[in-house]
Parts: sequence; C-alpha cells; structure tokens
Amino acid sequence: MWNALQNVGITKMLVCQWGVPYSTSSRLEGPKDWTSGISTSFRLSDDIVNSWSHVVRIINQAAHVALSGKTGPSLVADADLLEVGNNGLTVAEQETHFAYWALIKSALFISTNVASASSDTVRILQNKDLLAVNQDDLVKAVTLAQRWTNDRDLYIGPLANGDKAVLLVNWQSSSRSLTVDFSSLNISKADVKDLWSGTTTTGATSFTKTVSAHGNIALRLSNIVTSTPSSTVRWYEAESGTLASGAATASCTGCSGSTKVGNIGQNGASFTLSGITATSTTSYVLFDYVNADVGYMGATNARSAAVSVNGGTGVVVSFPLSGYDWSYDVWRSFRVQLSGFRVASNNTIAVKVGDTTWAPDFDRVGII
Repeated sequence: MWNALQNVGITKMLVCQWGVPYSTSSRLEGPKDWTSGISTSFRLSDDIVNSWSHVVRIINQAAHVALSGKTGPSLVADADLLEVGNNGLTVAEQETHFAYWALIKSALFISTNVASASSDTVRILQNKDLLAVNQDDLVKAVTLAQRWTNDRDLYIGPLANGDKAVLLVNWQSSSRSLTVDFSSLNISKADVKDLWSGTTTTGATSFTKTVSAHGNIALRLSNIVTSTPSSTVRWYEAESGTLASGAATASCTGCSGSTKVGNIGQNGASFTLSGITATSTTSYVLFDYVNADVGYMGATNARSAAVSVNGGTGVVVSFPLSGYDWSYDVWRSFRVQLSGFRVASNNTIAVKVGDTTWAPDFDRVGII
C-alpha cells in the first residue's frame, strides 16, 4: 500500500495500529522499529480518552519511543488526538497535555468543537512558541531526564538551531512553586524563554515558577553554556546481589551481562546489593531495567519498585515502559535521586515491589 501511495504522489502515511508490536523471528519490535521505511508516522499508543489518567498512560508509553532516538523528519511518533477543549481535563492538565504532545513532536490533531471553543482552549491551541518547537526542523522529541515519582518529571530535547526545549511536569494534585535547576541538565547557564508567558531571562542558572496541580513549566533555552557531567559511574549487576523470596535470574539478550533479575512481585521478592561505594549522602542512582508490560486503555504503562538505602524506608519509583520485548528492550541509566548513603564503601541498596503488582526486571544499578 505504501508503494502504491507513493506512485500516485502521496508521500506521507500514518500507520495507526495502537502501538502494537510486530513479531519477528527473534524478537518483538515496536512500531518505531517496524514502521521505518513503510510510513512516515506511527501511532505510539492506543486511543486517548479525555481524562488525566489516560494522558499519563500515553506519556509512560511515549517515553521509551523518544529515548530511542529513532524518530525524526522521516518517522514521526503520533500520540493520538488532542483532548484540549473537551470535558475531563482541567485547564492546567490540558496545558500539560498540549505541551508534552508538542515537545515530543507529535501531530497535533484538534478534536474539540472549535466553533464553541473557550478562550483557554484558543490560548492553548494557538501558543505560537510551543507550535514553533513542535514544528522544529530537527523533529527530535524531549526525553525523560529524571523522574521524581508522584512529584515531578523533567524532560529536555534538542532543537535545530542549538537551543533546548525543557518541560517540567507537576504530578502532584496541588499548586506549588517548582524550580528547574539547569545544573541537573548539565547546563551552567542559559537565556530562558517561558513558553507559556513569553517572558525571557538572560544568563539564568535556574527557573522557578508557581505551577498548578498537574501543570507544567515549558521553556526554551538559548545561548547555552554547558557544564561537564560527572563521568564516574560505579555499576553493580543485579544478579550479583542477594535474591530473596522468589526473586530469580533470567536470560536477557539486551542486558549488560546477558542476565537480569525478575519475578519481583507482591510475594515479597527482593534483591539486595551490598558493598556499594558512595561519595555523598544523597546521590544519583541509575537503573538499567526492562518493563515490557504494555497495557491498553485502563493501564498505567508503568511498574514501580520500592528502593531502600541502608535499610531505610523504601522510596517508591515509577518505571515507565522500556519497550516491547522482555529480553531486548532495556532502559539504560534511568536516573533517581536517593538519600541515606554513608560516604563509604559499605552501603546497601534493596529493591522490592512498589505500589503495582509487579516491579520491572533489573539488569544493573549504578551510582554516581
């Protein structure tokens, strides 16, 4: 069909198959893989519904697609219709929905009655600064830099002229002041444009704003001065830890040691890594994990784990989909900030299931 369409001058096509994987002789491939060369756009998920939980579901499915780097001018990920202007979402939620869709370079299909659109609907849909980012020639999506579970997400992505697009999402159900610290993005300073208000600041090292419940901060950074990130990561294979209560190893083609630890569920299963060296009491911890538990409609498209340091209270971490194949699709260096470390080499990290039925499978854990 794709060849026939091109023969009559139609050069763009959307494959709308609900983010369904394709089974090859060796593995499952998501549409970012199997649609390459046969279409110019693909649906990354099933249908959207006008509720916040469904926006979150699609965000959790879009994250690994953006991270793959496989989308661009010739292959665009489509996150489905916009629900801006429809009942079911607050104004702040509609802003976040629109901003995320725009910054992952999704098509922006309006699905509301424009003849009766409210002033807020028109304001959101006609945001020229967000539309400019959406239409940027590089066509690269923002990627998840860090998730503070049930608190906030931070995304960043490149633009054609060297600028960066940044998005902070407030997961909390209350309005509060939030700050984007540019050093966490390896940026020492930059000129900043607030893509909602249009205000600009020069030479900033951070940006602070009051954000509504489920609202967002959307920025464009220019004249960026980068900083050098810490390059020292100490990695610990999950299978080298102590496995308990049913946690088990399994083969994993995409994993660093071809082995992962899984079966971590509400049976109390866990694994504990010992002898971990930390240089700060609060440190960035990186997880290489697999979550191919793709859900449709009512699912969250995330699995969670409770991670505790030195026997302390577990911090629940939400891990979005890493792909479609449990043996191949590893999310590498998923960043979490944890406290309770000793500045020494005798620390422990324990992982068990969080507030979902199962945790993801784990390849390895790193500490910066």
